[in-house]
Amino acid sequence: MRLSVFFIGTSKDFVDNVKQYLQKKFPHIEFDFFTVSSINEASSTVSRLLGDTTGVLVFNSWSIPSIVRPILSRGIPTILISDTYGGAGEFLMEYSRALKLNLPVFGIVVRDLSGLSLLDKYVRMLETIGRLRDSKIVAVVGPDELNLMHLEYPLSIDLYGLRAYLQSIFGVKIELVDVRHFNEKYYSKVTDEEAKPIAERWLKNAEKVVDHTIDDLIKPAKLYLALRRLASDYKADAVTMDDIVLYNSGFLDTWPCLPFMELTLRDKIISICEGDLISGTLMLLMKFYANVPGFINDPAPDMSKGEIVYFHCYAPINAKGFDSMELSPYIITPAHGGSKKLSIHVRLPVNETVTVVGLSPEERILVIHTARAIDNEYHLRACATKLVAKANVEALAKNWVWRAGWHRVVFYGDWRGDLKILARLLGLRIIEEDA
Repeated sequence: MRLSVFFIGTSKDFVDNVKQYLQKKFPHIEFDFFTVSSINEASSTVSRLLGDTTGVLVFNSWSIPSIVRPILSRGIPTILISDTYGGAGEFLMEYSRALKLNLPVFGIVVRDLSGLSLLDKYVRMLETIGRLRDSKIVAVVGPDELNLMHLEYPLSIDLYGLRAYLQSIFGVKIELVDVRHFNEKYYSKVTDEEAKPIAERWLKNAEKVVDHTIDDLIKPAKLYLALRRLASDYKADAVTMDDIVLYNSGFLDTWPCLPFMELTLRDKIISICEGDLISGTLMLLMKFYANVPGFINDPAPDMSKGEIVYFHCYAPINAKGFDSMELSPYIITPAHGGSKKLSIHVRLPVNETVTVVGLSPEERILVIHTARAIDNEYHLRACATKLVAKANVEALAKNWVWRAGWHRVVFYGDWRGDLKILARLLGLRIIEEDA
């Protein structure tokens, strides 16, 4: 991955310090450093050298009119950091212009450019964009869906055009695998003997097991091993199955809730319910940027209490981070009134702020709201995991972006500000649904 760094009107000591800091802090990134002193020089440098760069950092201490415009106008994700006394005039003139043109630029103006720790967040954001462009989701789908998605069937363009939308915004690659091929090459090749230790571990580690035996867990354990091998073969960062359709059509004989739990915890592979490529892409973004897994869910408000329940039949037990040692207890349980087995009730952390994110790719809109997790409910109604949170449910009901669907993804932590910057760099509009 390559990032370009421009210095305009900064001292040699400052340039040397920034170079040393970035190369030491981010040794896995290749940096190209440029010092420019005129519009012509900025323009010619951009034209020659930015062809394969992921993003740009600009340090500006001059108010030479329009000197940063050739850099900002290239449409490359750019962080503009200006000096209050040296570069404020150029910042005010050019940053607002870039925003009105909807260019992928985020700017900040400060008195002291020497506080280099502020760079960490911005470099990670640019790095996240680069990692998204190199990432891959492998999706297991049925044969009819496979054909329609390859053809982008016009009467179902919302679903079948998703790959092109997500590719154009994030660069993520999506590989489609026929479930019949998956079953033949992967699932059918896993033996009960291979799967049994995993099933036994799930039983042993569960806080409680309701109406399930070891025999019930063999098939999902086999599915876990098959999905892990699929991800390895395809060098995929994420896996998804259109599980409801595949199960009800007879192509799957078990549910992927426990396999997804294991993939997220043991293998750090993003696991995506219901073939939801939109939510999966958001989960990749937050893995690369913040190293936190996401919880895909169906949000359900209770306006009488000012609460919202985020429910689904799978949630990560390492919700605070892929490397977190704080694991949530889980129950292996039926759900949906007892009609669906092999679900997981996860007692997710409470008294925590969560950021809830959705995406309308066609409209290029990222939607955000935050909530305060307060409780978990366990009963057989609806899905197994039910995280209860306080939120501005009246605003959510009024502002819900229906083109982003019903699914949202919960991430632990308050990421609203960071996601607004990332959206800017990705050329997305932000709608804060709780505003």
